[in-house]
Amino acid sequence: MALGFRGAAMKRPPRFVAVDLDGTVLIESVGLTARTLAAFKALKAGGIIPLVATGRPRKSALRWVEALGADSGLVCHNGAVVYDAQARIVAETTIPEPTARLLIEESRHIEVHFHGFAGDEWLFELERPGTARYERRAAFPGRRVSFDALPRLGFHKAMFVGSEEEAIYVTDRIRQRMGPLLEVYPTGSGFVELVAPGIGKGKSLSRLVESLGGSMDEVIAFGDAWNDEDMLLMAGIGVAMGNAPEELKSRVGISTGSVQEDGVAAWLEEHFSLAT
Repeated sequence: MALGFRGAAMKRPPRFVAVDLDGTVLIESVGLTARTLAAFKALKAGGIIPLVATGRPRKSALRWVEALGADSGLVCHNGAVVYDAQARIVAETTIPEPTARLLIEESRHIEVHFHGFAGDEWLFELERPGTARYERRAAFPGRRVSFDALPRLGFHKAMFVGSEEEAIYVTDRIRQRMGPLLEVYPTGSGFVELVAPGIGKGKSLSRLVESLGGSMDEVIAFGDAWNDEDMLLMAGIGVAMGNAPEELKSRVGISTGSVQEDGVAAWLEEHFSLAT
């Protein structure tokens, strides 16, 4: 039985709810709350298709994707890889090899943890405080390598992990030195994520939704960081989390409570009249 939807204007009735993970539905050191899980179970029972668009690799995201019932496809690495329901890659973009090599040279002059993602594997050269922190988040270890010894990097995404102050420094430095060669996304909690130019969650989510017979006009999307901006603006309704940067909330125009307040579940309960 289809769920009723009320209280927000959309060009077409919603068929999809797309969410980022970290800072949107995932609470650090907690995971998914019972309230969030109940909301997504009710959505799916009512015919709404849940989808996930995350910066994580598939291996790190999969347990949360399965818990949300978002098994119709997956956007990973901030849009650099799109998987179908059978976990087959249907689209992927890597950082151009010369750009990745330049980025590695920059990373060697920055005393902040740096790694590159090649598929589900994350590769790092120097161990720093952020290394163990990211390993805890990923829930699987990275592989220490010499980047110079690798004949091909094939990075879908690269990442710096440090303090908030270090993230600001890294963001400014990479933008100044590498400019249009990369999309640079500061994503909060001291993370800076980098993908090839033109790559974002919005376009990749659109491709996934179209493969499922839908359009972005039928999507309600939730996110908390700058790597979610294009997805939120392209969706029929984009909802920024209460913990999102103030400028992002202003651009998106609609917001909900923070991730700690179960902001996604609260918004869905209200607008789909879900039982709490």
